[in-house]
Amino acid sequence: MASQRGRWVLVNFFATNCSPCITEHPELVKFANEHAPLGDASVVSVVFGEDPEPVQQFFAERGGTWPVLANADGKISNDYGVVK
Repeated sequence: MASQRGRWVLVNFFATNCSPCITEHPELVKFANEHAPLGDASVVSVVFGEDPEPVQQFFAERGGTWPVLANADGKISNDYGVVK
């Protein structure tokens, strides 16, 4: 996150089997695409305890090229106060 200092960072907690996550994903793609050329904001996703393969498939099918962080131990979500 230090490299993002001075920019907005949208942190998205998600799971590939989460209906609201699937519904909101096109809006995240649109946001990321609109802000990438401006360099003023970016997206980072945090995935809830899933294997990499379904996550990679999710992004391959639905778009999105931003960083995706694994959250296997739940530390990242706990640090942000997010519960499943």
